[in-house]
Amino acid sequence: MDAQRELLCCMFTFDVPTTTHVCYETIFGRDLAPHTIQHLQRLSMSNSQMKIILESHNQCRYIRPVVQDYLMRLCALKQSLKRAQHDGYAVRVASSPQFSWTSALEEKDAFHVDHSYSNPTISFQLVQTLFTFAVAGNANDAPRMLWDALSIDEKNFNDIVTEVKSRLLTAAGILQYIIKDILPQWKARPGADSAGGGGNAAAAAATAAGPTPGRPRSTTARTTTTSTATRVSIPLECCPKFLEALSFMFEAQAYQVNVALTARNSTKKEVLARICLGITKRYQQALAALNTTDPNGLLLIDRVRPSLRMYVSFLPSFLLCSSSS
Repeated sequence: MDAQRELLCCMFTFDVPTTTHVCYETIFGRDLAPHTIQHLQRLSMSNSQMKIILESHNQCRYIRPVVQDYLMRLCALKQSLKRAQHDGYAVRVASSPQFSWTSALEEKDAFHVDHSYSNPTISFQLVQTLFTFAVAGNANDAPRMLWDALSIDEKNFNDIVTEVKSRLLTAAGILQYIIKDILPQWKARPGADSAGGGGNAAAAAATAAGPTPGRPRSTTARTTTTSTATRVSIPLECCPKFLEALSFMFEAQAYQVNVALTARNSTKKEVLARICLGITKRYQQALAALNTTDPNGLLLIDRVRPSLRMYVSFLPSFLLCSSSS
């Protein structure tokens, strides 16, 4: 049973995405009211702090507040631009922004380098920041807290399981929010102005060239040639089915640790078996989502890192064995 608990507490640790610094006051120019410049400077400073923390690969408790502060300021900017657009004000953009992020989940290139993606829209920046908040700020707490599950006494284990479930379900909820509320505003269409729905006025900086779809550092075998244009692959973090797969995985893990808590002392084997089957179904749903294609026709499961692919493929088999034992 100890071995079973240890395996049930085996959580996947995600790499931490990294980003580049964005100077917002240069995007909108300095010919603004002093209080507006101050708000933009604070946003730039918050972005810089987030960049430093992410590059340091700190634990979730350090990443979470910094990313949360940046999200709050970024959402405030987006809402201000949306109000300005609604009220008929023209927002002058001095220089085109480029929001750049590395992918923490996409398979690395031939030189073992992370793929990097850039886009000029605030919606893209919001998707990437929310994804980082979900994965690096919440989900990664699970493996850290359960790294030595067998040495934790029952009383403390109960508290830890409660916290781990909260973090994982929060991460799943954030990903669902991205799918339903943010991604519909972001359309990576070559040659079209992607203003992020109604309110990404900052995307006006890209009006001349249109929005740039996700651009990997190495584009070999990652472009799809059509009769009209060459489409560059969209970041995994911007693929709804991929986010759906991760959401299913986080939900499965949340209830997985609950089974680990009750399995040792529970005599209701039938109940535990049904719970394990329910968790298995979640992993199977995650696998089904990963076996769909991205907008360019590439299988999502072929794009993810082998470690994640193996984890999602292995857990359902183990849980089925646990439910029958």
